[in-house]
Amino acid sequence: MFRRSYLRSKARQRVLVHLDVHDDSAADIEGVLLDVHADVLELSAASMLPPNGGSVPLDGTQLVPRDRVKWVQVLSAEVAP
Repeated sequence: MFRRSYLRSKARQRVLVHLDVHDDSAADIEGVLLDVHADVLELSAASMLPPNGGSVPLDGTQLVPRDRVKWVQVLSAEVAP
């Protein structure tokens, strides 16, 4: 997996979370990384990115189980609070 302390240093940055799933219908999630917990990544202002293109906005805070995360791509520097 990845080191929680390093990933936590990327809080408040826009990230793309690539999910480790076993079917082709899964979508990745883009959003602002709020926090990294032992078992989940916490994202806000998130969108689901289906494999067929487009973007679907997600309401509220998203909790992504860390055991479903394949890798995390940092897209931008820190965003305003």
